[in-house]
Amino acid sequence: MSDTSHGCAKILRWRRLAVLGRRWYAEEQGATSTFILLMLPLFFLTLFGLNAVWQVAMVKQALRAGVYQSARFLSAEPQRSDDGVWRLAARRLIEEELNATPAFRLNTMSRSTPETRPDFNLVNVDVNPVPKRSNCSQPGQVLPFTVSAEVSVGVNLLPGLPTGGGLSVGVTLRDSADGEAICPVR
Repeated sequence: MSDTSHGCAKILRWRRLAVLGRRWYAEEQGATSTFILLMLPLFFLTLFGLNAVWQVAMVKQALRAGVYQSARFLSAEPQRSDDGVWRLAARRLIEEELNATPAFRLNTMSRSTPETRPDFNLVNVDVNPVPKRSNCSQPGQVLPFTVSAEVSVGVNLLPGLPTGGGLSVGVTLRDSADGEAICPVR
């Protein structure tokens, strides 16, 4: 008698599971939960991707403003004719602009940034050609120059993980601005 009742209990369990399965399959709630489970990762991937694009756009805007400001400053306040002084002045102005970007900081030796923030490195700043007084043949002569800069950006696609992880993307941004230095009156 126990064998028969045990077999009936198994059949009843399977019937209950089959009824529950049919109910879940037939109801809209099951379809909604499946849809949410499939779409939620896509939503977060899109959200984090937009955040990464925003970070790169903010750095590009700061780089553009820094290069423009340095060309403007060097035009208004000509430095000595030493090449290094012009490049240093341009580099400092670009670094100040990148440091002023709201959510980010330039990765320098003096400032430590958390591992979860995007990595920024000012790779190259150049002033070409550097206006020199020896090139001035007459007072008021205009000497054109170009300030160019390059920044490498490491953007983490999943916030909260270290930037050097497998889900970070490296982007190199370049920008340049033209300026004019006017030869002084002797």
